[in-house]
Amino acid sequence: MARKVLISFLGTGVYESKEKRTYRTTNYHLEDEELGEFPFMSAALKKHYGIDTTLLIGTTHSMWEEVYRWYTSKKSPSCTNEDVYLDIADACEKANHKSPLAIPHKESIEQVLGKDSKVVLIKYGINETEIKENVNIILSLQEHLQKNDELIVDVTHSFRSLPMYMMNLLIYLKNVSNKNISISHIYYGMFEARTELGFVPIIDLKTIMDVNDWMIGAYSFSQFGNAYTISRLMKDENRSVTTLLTEFSNLMNLNYLFAIQNIAQRLSALKNMEYNTMLPQLIINPIVCD
Repeated sequence: MARKVLISFLGTGVYESKEKRTYRTTNYHLEDEELGEFPFMSAALKKHYGIDTTLLIGTTHSMWEEVYRWYTSKKSPSCTNEDVYLDIADACEKANHKSPLAIPHKESIEQVLGKDSKVVLIKYGINETEIKENVNIILSLQEHLQKNDELIVDVTHSFRSLPMYMMNLLIYLKNVSNKNISISHIYYGMFEARTELGFVPIIDLKTIMDVNDWMIGAYSFSQFGNAYTISRLMKDENRSVTTLLTEFSNLMNLNYLFAIQNIAQRLSALKNMEYNTMLPQLIINPIVCD
C-alpha cells in the first residue's frame, strides 16, 4: 500500500513572553471542513490525512522544541521529557544563521513525528553559497521517498523563499524520477485571511504545477515537433486543436514531408484561435508563428 508522505516547513513562531516562544494555535479549514485548532499546519494535515511519514524542514532556529512537545503531549502529557524539551529549546533559541546544521535530540523529534520521519535542517539562504546548499538539501529529500508514495506538500511556514526550492524537487519528481511519486496536494495556510474569516483557509496550489506541464510540452513541440503533451493538455480547451496537434506529431514521426507542409499551414491558423484560458495562447502562438 502506498505511503502518504508529508513535506512541510517549520518556522520560528512568536514570543509568548520575553522568556518563552510558542506557536499559537490556529483554527484551520480545508474547503468546507473545520480541521480544528493546531499550532502548525503540518499537525492539522497529519491528522486529517493519516500521514505515514513526515519530512519536516527548518533552520536550527526553528521551533523544534514545540514540535517535540506537541506530539509527545498528544500521546500523553507524561510522555514529554522536560529535560529533552528544555535542551532543544535552549539550543534552538540561541541558534542563528552561523550555527552548524545540528540540534540536540534530533532523533527524539523524528521518533515522535512517526515512522521513517526526518528532521531536515537547512541554512537561512542569505547568500549564494547557502542557497546552493539548500538546493542540494531539498533535492536530496527524494532519497527518503519510496516508489508509489503519495506526496502532500505544505509551504505555509518559515521563510518565503523556501517554496522556490520545493518547486525544483516537485518538478524533478514529476518529470525525471522513476519512483512514480504522485503529488496530490500543495497546500498553503492563508494566515492573511484569518482576521476577515475567523479561521485560516487551507488553499491547494497544485494547479500551479500544470504550468510546468505546458512548458515541457512547449519545449517538445518547438524543438522536436512533438506536440503530444500539448495535445493532451488541450483536450479541455479545444478538441479540434487536440486532433490537429496529434495528427501533426504522427506525421513528424513518419517524416511524411508533403503532409507535414500541408498541416503546418493549418497550424499557422491557430494563432487566431481564442481559448478559455491564457496558457494555450501564450504557449502555442509563439511556436506556430515561427
